[in-house]
Amino acid sequence: MKVHVSASQLSVTLQDDLGDPEAFSEALRHVAYVDTRAFPSPGQRIVQLRTNVTCYGEGPCMEIPDVEVVVVVPKPPEPRITLW
Repeated sequence: MKVHVSASQLSVTLQDDLGDPEAFSEALRHVAYVDTRAFPSPGQRIVQLRTNVTCYGEGPCMEIPDVEVVVVVPKPPEPRITLW
């Protein structure tokens, strides 16, 4: 399994030349979106998953559709001070 992160850290590439779908699926489970700011800007973040399958031999080659999901970062609650 080869993992490459772009210099801008906007994309991650996983490459499995052994054709082991279980190992690839397990590696994909460890990919996560992390906002490193203590107080991230609220809003939507679009995450796209694109898959390229290269087939060797004469058998049929499967196609996997692209997936796009939206991660929503909520607005933080307003600070509140309570006096007793």
